[in-house]
Amino acid sequence: MTSFKIDVFIQGSRSFDRASRQRRRPLQAEFPGDAIVYVHSPEDIILQKLAWYRLGSEISDRQWTDVLGILRMQRGHLDRDYLEHWAKELGVEGLLRRPTEELDTRRTP
Repeated sequence: MTSFKIDVFIQGSRSFDRASRQRRRPLQAEFPGDAIVYVHSPEDIILQKLAWYRLGSEISDRQWTDVLGILRMQRGHLDRDYLEHWAKELGVEGLLRRPTEELDTRRTP
């Protein structure tokens, strides 16, 4: 049996929420009743998880592990300018630097 985790993003009214909605893409899969499911970009998921991590007093291992996993899998394919712009707007710019440094440290023997 295969399972997977889904994060649900509630539509907000921030500038970031509008930008992330514009970047979302329909998932290429068949769903009952011709439903369309949209997925957010890896950048937007990273930013949202960092914001959740900050709101949760920076103690959620789950959010942090997810951010590290996305960064690891998408390395070299992320829009760094977009990430840095919105991290600053969301007040998580310091948090955005930490996972990159943590991944670099893990790669160093």
